Amino acid sequence: MYNFAIMDDDIHDLNQISNALKEHCDYHHIQYNVDLCNEPLEFSFNKYYDAIFLDIDMPSMNGMKLAEQINSHYRTNIIFVTNYSNYINVVFNVRPFHFINKSHLKIEMIKVLTLLFKHLNKERIRLKTKRGIESVMIDEIYYIQKKNDLTMIYTKDKEYDIWESISTLYNQLKSFHIEKVNQSTLVNLRYIQSINHKIITLNNDIKLNLSIRLKPSFINLYEEYLLRNL
Repeated sequence: MYNFAIMDDDIHDLNQISNALKEHCDYHHIQYNVDLCNEPLEFSFNKYYDAIFLDIDMPSMNGMKLAEQINSHYRTNIIFVTNYSNYINVVFNVRPFHFINKSHLKIEMIKVLTLLFKHLNKERIRLKTKRGIESVMIDEIYYIQKKNDLTMIYTKDKEYDIWESISTLYNQLKSFHIEKVNQSTLVNLRYIQSINHKIITLNNDIKLNLSIRLKPSFINLYEEYLLRNL
């Protein structure tokens, strides 16, 4: 299930974008929720959205300003829907996922939504749990740990119990900076708060053991990650 938000002060444009999103998702049998808003000052930063469609030119708050505020709370896919033709300043200031020109809205929505769902599917992992098949945002995974016969995946708000092996998950997720810290544990580098000898502390205060054997290579990987993500 995907969560989207559409922000536009023009009700007609708001409905046009919403209808185009619905047509695309219905055609491809994609389950989603969408929140519609025509007042930027009422936007809630407490809910995560997989993508946010933003008008640039709004009277109470510029869409670029709102995008900057959203980026300061969490990373998501900003898609500007606008009449503007000069996007260069927006690219440098906000780094959006894409642009849609309102004068070609229906055609451009199809193209951009196709790209968006390809992108979103790459950032998710589908897991076979006791509750059935579930889709998990990879960026939201804090750590993964083998416990008895099950492998537990821990995100900020949820736990998933699956039968997949640590080595299989590692091969799937290592390109997303999820690394092995011992034989039974993988950790997302982005959530590390500190490393003290053999203990890794995550920013949710969870502590994990770092294998002495893996420590030199892990420290090198983590230092390189920090350099590339300053």
